[in-house]
Amino acid sequence: MPIFDSRSSEALRALCRAYRYRKHSVIVENHDSHELIGGYWDGGSRSAYTLYNPKSGEISAVKYPTDPPAFGGGNPPVLQIPRGWYLIIGGTFCGKPATLQILGSEALRIFCGISNISPLIKRGI
Repeated sequence: MPIFDSRSSEALRALCRAYRYRKHSVIVENHDSHELIGGYWDGGSRSAYTLYNPKSGEISAVKYPTDPPAFGGGNPPVLQIPRGWYLIIGGTFCGKPATLQILGSEALRIFCGISNISPLIKRGI
């Protein structure tokens, strides 16, 4: 899970301003899909999902069931992230703002300027 400083690129700074995110750590990963879990309050924690298009600046809420499986919520759906869009995962963890996560097919290149993360992983960065 690659963790970056939220001030490390203009794209990350702009996104953090748009989401009013003030913490310094941001998780950025290349993924085409994600399982939408934790959209309900559970011990002071909750996930919030939105889609973001950096070209147009459009932000779109993601609709998903919010009931936990134990109370009839069923299995969590898997969201296929549309090309050109990025899934932004935020929310609350133990009553505090959760670390922002950015997922998309080219998230590392768009938000961090990295096209190949393999050398970074080998060096332990």
